Amino acid sequence: MRKIIISIFLGKLGRASGFLFFASIAGGAIGYFYQILIARLLSPAEYGVMVAMMAFLAILSVPLGAYVMLLSRDFSSLYAQGNIFEFLRRYREAWRRISLAALIFLAFYLVLLLSGIIQSYLKVGSRWDELSFGILVTVSILTVPNVSAFQGMQNFRMLGLNGIAGNVGKVIFGVGFVVLGWGVSGVFGGIVVTTILILLHNQMAIKQQLNNGLIFQENKINPEINSKIPASSSIYPLLLANLAFIIMSQFDMILVKTYFTPEQTGIYAAAAVLGKTIMYLPGALVIALFPMVAENESLDRGSFSLLLQGLVITTFLSCFGGVILYFFASPLINLLFGSAYAEAGKILQYYSLAMIPLAIVTIVEYFLIAKRRFLFAYLMLAVVPIEIILVAYFHENLLQIVWIMTVCGWLLLVVGMFAIGFQNRLEIYSFIKTKKKSAL
Repeated sequence: MRKIIISIFLGKLGRASGFLFFASIAGGAIGYFYQILIARLLSPAEYGVMVAMMAFLAILSVPLGAYVMLLSRDFSSLYAQGNIFEFLRRYREAWRRISLAALIFLAFYLVLLLSGIIQSYLKVGSRWDELSFGILVTVSILTVPNVSAFQGMQNFRMLGLNGIAGNVGKVIFGVGFVVLGWGVSGVFGGIVVTTILILLHNQMAIKQQLNNGLIFQENKINPEINSKIPASSSIYPLLLANLAFIIMSQFDMILVKTYFTPEQTGIYAAAAVLGKTIMYLPGALVIALFPMVAENESLDRGSFSLLLQGLVITTFLSCFGGVILYFFASPLINLLFGSAYAEAGKILQYYSLAMIPLAIVTIVEYFLIAKRRFLFAYLMLAVVPIEIILVAYFHENLLQIVWIMTVCGWLLLVVGMFAIGFQNRLEIYSFIKTKKKSAL
């Protein structure tokens, strides 16, 4: 048993995601320190607006997430097979497309802003908040090519450092701007400045690595394998998968903002910010798992052992985190956010239970997407309307929202795992049989 546990946590996935995991822990700690400072500097109503708009940003970023997955999956295949020139061509092509998309979005957003549509829809109350939010989305669009390239090359060190630098920058600039009295605009402005600085650094780092040939020093061009390089597959299934997951994990903030007062929204936001820690725990595993599975697919190698490692580690981390938040919810809220958010303690206690199934689903979904399968995307699209309808009818208090999320999340996980087990029963049987033989 001890050897099995060690092999899981120190297997290929565990080793690859090790630095990312510790970087995410460090970045997460800084990020939550930032959230606490912002929550204390802003009023509960302002904080609720900020969190709701960030949830809205997550929904707007669905196409970006899909494009990142598409690019990184292709980059992984190209890098694994040593096709340097095609890698560079697609990287430059991605930059052209993304730059054009950013300009189009900004122009369209400014038109909506000047027409008053943004104000009537978001109900933010400040033109500066709306403008800074639009700039934030525009800058976020520009990060896609670099993130995809680093992930495709399995350069997890740079991805981890970017996460830490991003949170440090938000503390320095975001908190500084809020202290200057810029409110929610200062929060968004701090993220914009930080993102631009990281973007410029990444550009120089990638350019230097490509010029020196460092990232491809162990790969040689082989013309015979060029025919094996897959062409970019359709982005629409990836859009579907990302949209389904974002709605499932983020739409609760939009619904709460719709049905509850700004003060209640701020209370719920405090619980959600801490509770979603459970869902983000396997983030390092996901970043490492996706390109590794895509690489195995391009080389016709199996990846079931990677999925098993990811499931075991994610289940352990999410359940451990859920237990901690369940028993220490109120003290954590009072310590971190202050007495103004005391009501969030009861919500957080149960919110963490709703995030455990979503954490496990995250691992399985990205594994399947890397193999060009989208089972969980379809299941989520079936569950999301149920969640929205239930919230529309049952929203007497904030705890009802949490319980609805919990039921829908566990329903999704149970049905999905049964479906995956049935679809892959032969591969699972073969894997178990192989392990038994190796044990003998």
